[in-house]
Amino acid sequence: MKELKIFSVIAIFTAVLYWGVEPLAHSVFHPGLHEKQPDFSFSDLKGVDTSLTGDATAGQDVIQVIVQHVIVSLHKVLKHLWMIKARLIVMVLFHQI
Repeated sequence: MKELKIFSVIAIFTAVLYWGVEPLAHSVFHPGLHEKQPDFSFSDLKGVDTSLTGDATAGQDVIQVIVQHVIVSLHKVLKHLWMIKARLIVMVLFHQI
């Protein structure tokens, strides 16, 4: 019971510090950090060509091919696992283990 009391005091102390001091520390050490809006033009990147654009349909096609291969592979693995399970059941039924 003594350990539970010590744990509860430490947990309450930690919670008060986290919920009370953490936001204060962020507002003091990083003022205005959360008020900035995101810059999707990437103006802070110097020397990087940001004019490149991607092709969403090509990306979608690639993902569909990958998903199909994963599904086929999983089907093969599950098929082998079911065969192993069936063999184990037969061996148990006929006391071969």
